[in-house]
Amino acid sequence: MGNLVIKELNDTIQGLVEPIALSFVRDVQASTFYKPIPPAFLDTAVSESLKVSTTNGMETSFSRANCRKSRRAVKPN
Repeated sequence: MGNLVIKELNDTIQGLVEPIALSFVRDVQASTFYKPIPPAFLDTAVSESLKVSTTNGMETSFSRANCRKSRRAVKPN
């Protein structure tokens, strides 16, 4: 069945078109922090995120996820 949250996130990412709305990027970045952060740090994270195209960002994210998944599938000798 899979994780419904991950599926929803994947569906959202697949539907993105350039340019990405600043509010969306800010919301995503803000949601990744466990504790409050200085506003200037969040501004920097958002600014850096906006430098990456959606295609490159998705390819990088999914490549990392697939790499981690592959490593878990490898059984030690």
